Amino acid sequence: METFKRIDLFISIALIAGFGIVSLIKWDLEFVFNYFYLTTGAWQLISMFIHAANGWFLPKGGSRSFYHWTVLIIIAIAALGMVISPLLLIFYILLFAAPLMAIYYTLLCYKEVKELKTRHSLALK
Repeated sequence: METFKRIDLFISIALIAGFGIVSLIKWDLEFVFNYFYLTTGAWQLISMFIHAANGWFLPKGGSRSFYHWTVLIIIAIAALGMVISPLLLIFYILLFAAPLMAIYYTLLCYKEVKELKTRHSLALK
């Protein structure tokens, strides 16, 4: 688990930083959406499913549980928005919320890596 958490954190940081720098240089909104949002979001969804499948860091009311529920609600609203056109407004909201969610997820991963280090160092004492 610890190895996966470190890789997860590194990938999240690399995706956000890398695409952020490229976006500033390229300044193409289509590029930002097609690559930055989708790649970062896809990685974080994969990571989220791996955590859920293994039950890692999922105490009731915890930060990761909150994030998982938020993502599920957003996916449900987005799916409804494809059927009910007034709900398409959610996509505009997500344009601004997605980067904040990516940063929140990365901070969450950092917190979990730090917690694992603390547990590991306490176990050695």
